[in-house]
Amino acid sequence: MTVSAPEALAPPTDLAGKSTRTRVPITPLRVTGRWAVLLGLTVFAFSDTFEAIRAEMAAHTLLTYLPAAAILCLVAAIGVTLRHDAEPPIYDRETDFIVGGAVLLVSLVFAGPLNRRYLPAYLVTHVDVLALLLFLFAGCVLVFGLRPAMRYRWVWLLSLSLFPMPYRVAVISLGNTRLAAGAVMLLLATAATAVAVGRTRRAALIGGLTAACLGATLLAIVWTAAPDARVLVYQWIPAVVGALTTGGIFYVKQRRGTGSLQPFPHRELQPLTAPRVPRAMILLAAVSVVVHLIGAPQVTTDAGVTVPGLDTLPPLIVPTAWQQIESSGVTPSLSNGWHAVRSRQIIEQRVGDPRFDRDARPRRVAVDAIETDTPLTLDIYIPAMQYDASGLRFSSPAKITLAGGVMGILQTMVDDRSNVTYNRLMWRWNNGVYTQQVTLYSVDNHENTAQFPQLLRRRETWQVAEGMLTLLLRGNAVTEDQNPQFKDRELLTECANALIDTQVAAIGVPHE
Repeated sequence: MTVSAPEALAPPTDLAGKSTRTRVPITPLRVTGRWAVLLGLTVFAFSDTFEAIRAEMAAHTLLTYLPAAAILCLVAAIGVTLRHDAEPPIYDRETDFIVGGAVLLVSLVFAGPLNRRYLPAYLVTHVDVLALLLFLFAGCVLVFGLRPAMRYRWVWLLSLSLFPMPYRVAVISLGNTRLAAGAVMLLLATAATAVAVGRTRRAALIGGLTAACLGATLLAIVWTAAPDARVLVYQWIPAVVGALTTGGIFYVKQRRGTGSLQPFPHRELQPLTAPRVPRAMILLAAVSVVVHLIGAPQVTTDAGVTVPGLDTLPPLIVPTAWQQIESSGVTPSLSNGWHAVRSRQIIEQRVGDPRFDRDARPRRVAVDAIETDTPLTLDIYIPAMQYDASGLRFSSPAKITLAGGVMGILQTMVDDRSNVTYNRLMWRWNNGVYTQQVTLYSVDNHENTAQFPQLLRRRETWQVAEGMLTLLLRGNAVTEDQNPQFKDRELLTECANALIDTQVAAIGVPHE
């Protein structure tokens, strides 16, 4: 008697046609053990990523939203777990390994080549967070099975909110204020609550709206009572309290509707569909070692040289050999901190120099200064985010030593649209409390009508978001000048040294 291929692969059945394949009964200990190993491998693999996130959160940047977003994803996952959804008894470990292996491979690509592609803008893109989420999803598929993992499909979709770039884009597009940071979190809280209580579409709609209304009320209270509170207060309290309160109300209401209020889990747990997972654990362990060896960039705060007594409030005092042509005044620079300010000055040589212009015409230099108490933001929002830099290509930075041991960074910026090249010299220094970043610009068009790179005004913060999305979609290579020409290196160096000496000499003198 011959047996067809489908019959040979079919699971054993009894006379009634029901599957007799045994599935290992689930126990909380077994589930907890698998989760502990999976989370342990994730932390080990992405230890550098967690350290980078910790460093950025310690600087009180927008990334402080991450713990609140993780809590909201957990709320949604608990809500899905409480629902007893029937699943077809179809489980295929080969499919689990195919899907899990493929996702692990994608995770490796994100953690390695793609993360390196965006290296100069690592703090903006954080592509390694996407790699972490993919690694965790692949681990769930391998350890628990594809069907159980996909039962939480809406939770996995919500977990993409842990990728910081969309959150940054949304907040910056709304003006980059504390209120905007809290409002964007309310959207996530609304979605998480809808997933958590969504036994029906009606319940999801009511639950989401309830969390949104409660969160909006709390956000208004925080804004009124503590307008200058840290941004994490706006990010955490309205969203998390609104979601937890709404979820708790719906849980109690549902349990009372069944006639009794029983504690979690109040139902029999589903049997494990993956009875033995040693091969899956070995695969995950091997990939975690590779990801750990790849690592992520180290995040450090560069505040430059400390000069006690330095007045970091812009604008800068103009050296005697130069004269100020125009000034923008002091304006907020919200992307660099809630109390950060900036200014632009156009200064001109009092006497022209044939070294810098063959007709000895006085050269002009744009001086941009930013004062912030959060210097890490200066590395997060790179020049492409602060200026109207669409179409500009930047060279790799070249370090030069300026007066007083101050370290400067020299770059070129090529505008292919107007066919002009800018030279850019930047340095940072601080007084122990505030950090000042000074950026000098020169243009190879020596006419007085020549335009310098324009700072984005507050109402144009959407252009910052556009620059972030362009960088993510196109990569850093398209914005790089491969053949830099530092024509004004000497001009900018002399100007920088004169500015540094003038500011140091004015220490102790009241700033006019």
